[in-house]
Amino acid sequence: MHFVPILEQRSANPQPKNCFKPPRCPKRDRTCPASALRKSQIKRIFSKNEEQKARNKLLTQPETYMKKILQFLAVFGLLTAANNSQASLVYGTASGATSGGHSVDAQATLTFGTGTLTILLQNLQSGEISSGQAISGVILQGITGTLTLVSAYGDTVDVSGSTVTPLGTDVSLSHWGILGSSEVSTLTGGKPSELVVGPSPNGNGGFDNFNPYVNGTATLTLSNINFTANSSISGLSFVFGTPDATNNGVLKTTAVPEPSTVFAGALLLLPLGMSAIGVLRKKRTT
Repeated sequence: MHFVPILEQRSANPQPKNCFKPPRCPKRDRTCPASALRKSQIKRIFSKNEEQKARNKLLTQPETYMKKILQFLAVFGLLTAANNSQASLVYGTASGATSGGHSVDAQATLTFGTGTLTILLQNLQSGEISSGQAISGVILQGITGTLTLVSAYGDTVDVSGSTVTPLGTDVSLSHWGILGSSEVSTLTGGKPSELVVGPSPNGNGGFDNFNPYVNGTATLTLSNINFTANSSISGLSFVFGTPDATNNGVLKTTAVPEPSTVFAGALLLLPLGMSAIGVLRKKRTT
C-alpha cells in the first residue's frame, strides 16, 4: 500500500512566527479591543515622529541663527566695500576725555590708498574756552617707512571771545608738517597757529593769541611708499593745545576706534563662523 503525502499549502509571503496580527473587528464596532490597539499603535508612531522633528529643530537652530548672522555681515560688508573703494579707519577721543580740565572731542578718519593716506581731522567740541581744547596734531602708531606731508587744507578763522571771523576757504595750511617719524602737527616752529577749533567757541582772554584757527576740519594728505588700500595702524593719539617755553602744556590723548572701524574687524570672523557651521552639521549627523 502506498501513501501519498499531503503537502502543506503555504502562502507566498509567510508571516514570521513571532509576528502579531491583530484580529479584525466587525465594522463600526468601536468597542472592539483590536480597534483600540490599532489606535494606540498609530498614536505612538505619530508621537515618535513629532519627537524626532522637535529634536531636529533644536539641532538646526544654532546653525540657522549663525547663518543669518553671517549673511547679514556678508551683505553689509559688500555694501560697505561698494561705497568705499579704499580702506577707512575712524578714531575718536575716549568718553570723558579732557585737556587742562576742559572737555575735548576729536575724530580722525583715515583713508588709505596706494602710497597715500588722507586724514580728515575734526574738532567736535563746541563752546571751547581754552586753546588747550583745540587740536594741534595727531600721532600715528605702527607706521613703517618715511612719512611725508603732501598737503594740508582747511577753512581759516580768527576767534575773539565768541566772535568767529572767516578768513579763507580751503586754505593751504603752511604751519602743518611732520614731527619725528609719526606725528603730524601744526607745532613745527614759530608762533603756534592753525590749530583746529570746534564749533561755537567762547574763548578766554588768551584764545586769540593763536589766530588764525582752522574752522572745524583739517584735511591732511600724507605719502609713504609702504601704504596700500588695505593698510592700517596700530593706534592713534590726538595732540591738544600749545607748548610753553619748556615744551609743557601739550596734551596727548589716546584715541579709540569708532564702531565702523570695529565692524571691519568683525568681518574677519566670517571664516570662523563658517567653521562653526561645519561643526554643528557634524554633531547633528553623528
